[in-house]
Amino acid sequence: MSIDARYSNEAFDNAADANELAEQLDQELLARMRSASDPKAGLSAIVSDLEAIGHHLAEVSSSGHRIVFRADHEHGCTLTLLYGPHDRSVRARFSYRRHMGASIDDLCPWTGADGGVQATVKAFLDSADLSVTDLFGKKPKVLVHRGDVHVEKGFATYAQGNGVFVIDGSLNVAGPLVFTASDLHTVLIVTGNLHATQLAQISDTQLGVGGTTTVDGLLWLDVSDAGFSVFRGPVSSRDRFVGARSAAQFEQGVTGRFLEEPGLDTDAVLAALAEGKSPV
Repeated sequence: MSIDARYSNEAFDNAADANELAEQLDQELLARMRSASDPKAGLSAIVSDLEAIGHHLAEVSSSGHRIVFRADHEHGCTLTLLYGPHDRSVRARFSYRRHMGASIDDLCPWTGADGGVQATVKAFLDSADLSVTDLFGKKPKVLVHRGDVHVEKGFATYAQGNGVFVIDGSLNVAGPLVFTASDLHTVLIVTGNLHATQLAQISDTQLGVGGTTTVDGLLWLDVSDAGFSVFRGPVSSRDRFVGARSAAQFEQGVTGRFLEEPGLDTDAVLAALAEGKSPV
């Protein structure tokens, strides 16, 4: 049983609504897995069939609850397959690369972390009642950049770092900062101050800032249950939105207009920022 070509990588790249197409694929994959006599063989066959229509998948994480495959394409969408071994559930999730941008590796040069940085990471995770084991299931990579980072224009990262990244200094972005990931946790910690013209933190990301956070325009926090934001210093923005599931800690307070009914969603925010526009 092959997978129809209407779910090919090219089809998703050109789809008017890739999310709707993904939901249709969800149902087909779920039915196929439930009818498979051997779940592992069934999953392997699905991966092979998806690769045959242009999705070059690689397994990037595995646990007792799910196996995650991901296909990064230079253009278009990213596919993540989640398989629940216990109930044979399969989910297919897609994200637009054109709204996401660079890898977090491109933010600045990174090197391996020492014990002092590891302690900093633990302190931030303790604030969110989490540990690296809770997030990653095993010891993740921990990388550090020592010194301030200045970005001359906006920086949008579809992080997918599957690790912890620490800027031991301040981060100044002379444009919007977009920080998002899907199904692979990425922790970004800035020990000093953080400044951006707009800041959008989305989905399965974890952000920690030790100093002052200053956002000239919109602060948009819309993370999943697995995400969190810890702001140790004061936070100021012209406007801010905090999603219902977003675990945001403002330890020294926050100022700016709170958008209880923002009149837009995360996709609209990403699209506006990608076009260099202010979402509000």
